[in-house]
This record gives sequence, C-alpha cells and structure tokens, in this order.
Amino acid sequence: MTRYEGNFSLDVCQFFTTLILHFASVFSVRNGMQMLKGVIYIHDDHELKLTHPEAGFFLGFMTIIVNFACQFSNMIGALTAKTVPDVLSKFVAFKLLINVQDYYKRSRANFKVAKAVGNPMIIREDNSKRYGKG
Repeated sequence: MTRYEGNFSLDVCQFFTTLILHFASVFSVRNGMQMLKGVIYIHDDHELKLTHPEAGFFLGFMTIIVNFACQFSNMIGALTAKTVPDVLSKFVAFKLLINVQDYYKRSRANFKVAKAVGNPMIIREDNSKRYGKG
C-alpha cells in the first residue's frame, strides 16, 4: 500500500495558486486570440483596414506567449518552493506580472484609445475574391 508522506498544505497551496493564475490569464489569452483573429480577417478591402497588421499580429501572439510563459514559470516556481509563503509570494509576483496591462488601462480611464478599443469588433461575412468567394 502506498502512503502519502508529503506536505498536504503545501500541495493544496500549489494547486490553487496554479489554478487561480490560470483562470486569471484566460481573459488575456482570449484578448490575444481576438487580436490575431482581427488581423487575419481584416484585409485591404475592409472598412477597418489596418495600416500595420504585422504589429497587431505580433502583439496578439506575444500576449499569448507571455501568458503561457508566466503560467509555466509559476508552476515551476510553485513546485520548487518548500514552504507555503514561498508559493504565495511567487504567485503574487506572477499575478502582478500578468495584470500589468489591466492596471495601466485603469490608470488611463480618460484615454481616448481605451474607449475605441473597448468596443467589440464585429466581423461580417467576407464576400471578396481574396478568399474564393464573390
């Protein structure tokens, strides 16, 4: 019979900090995916033509990669920690790192770009010849 001899409170702390950080980063990853989707679907003959679609694609891609890297680093940090305060301190550091853009956005409440970007983008059916329709 196998007997568990680990630190139960440390394991629970590791599990929940990893889970909470994952849930916190889902929104940011979704924003990155929406940026990628917007860049891919908005093309030259669209009314919202982008002047630099490569920059938008790069920002969306990097948003996703940074969030995955933070989650992975948090898991490694939590698994190597030996005490509950160590796990919690690393969790708080990564949580702040993931939410930097939210804190900046809130500090610029009267910033005109935030109002323009905050509205959801509506992608209509594409009838152009570029993708074989029309």
